[in-house]
Amino acid sequence: MKYFSSFIIDYNFDSLLDVGCGKGLFFDDIASLDKSKLLVGVDLMKKLRGQYQHVVASATRLPFKNSAFSLVTAFSLIEHIPKTNRKMFYKEMKRVIRKEGIFMIQLPNRYSVIESHTYFPFFGFLPSSIHSFAYRGWYVAVPSLKVVICSLKEYGFEVCSVEKYEAPFLPFGRFLSKIGFFRLFPMGYIIHVRTKSGDN
Repeated sequence: MKYFSSFIIDYNFDSLLDVGCGKGLFFDDIASLDKSKLLVGVDLMKKLRGQYQHVVASATRLPFKNSAFSLVTAFSLIEHIPKTNRKMFYKEMKRVIRKEGIFMIQLPNRYSVIESHTYFPFFGFLPSSIHSFAYRGWYVAVPSLKVVICSLKEYGFEVCSVEKYEAPFLPFGRFLSKIGFFRLFPMGYIIHVRTKSGDN
C-alpha cells in the first residue's frame, strides 16, 4: 500500500475516503501529511487504527452525506464486488464525491502475464466466472480496463488519466522494472476520474 499511496501525492485534498480499506495500511504513509485532513476508511471488516476513522459498511451502501469527500480511492476492490452490485458501487462513489473531486480506482490487469492475486502465470486469461475458485470462496471476477472505463463514463465520470503500475513488491519486481517488463505487461492500472462538469 505504500507504493499505491504514492499516486495521490500530487492531489490537494481536505478529505479522503478509502473504500475497501482492509486493515487501513493505505493510511500509514498519508496520515502524517497533514493532521487537518479528514481520513476515513470503509470496509466490511472491523478494525481499530488511530490514524483514521474506520467505518464498517458496504461499498454499495455508504453511510455518508452527498458530496462529503474531495478524494475517494478504491484499491483492489472492484474485482471483489459482484457484477450485479457494481452499478450501485459506481452510483455511491459518484454520490459521495464533491463537485470537481477525484475518484481513483486501482484495477489489476487481468491480462498480465502474472496474475496479481494468485501470482499464477496467465491465470487472468481464464473466464472471470471461475476466478473465485483460486480464492477459497472469496468472490473475485476481474473486469478488463475497457469494461471499467465504459462503466465509469456510463455513471457520470470523466476520465482524467490512466496510469500503468508496476510491482516492486513482487519477488524480482525491481529487476523486472529495470528491464522494462511492466511497460509491456503492467500489473494493473490507476484510473483517475472526476465527476463530469455540471453533475453532482
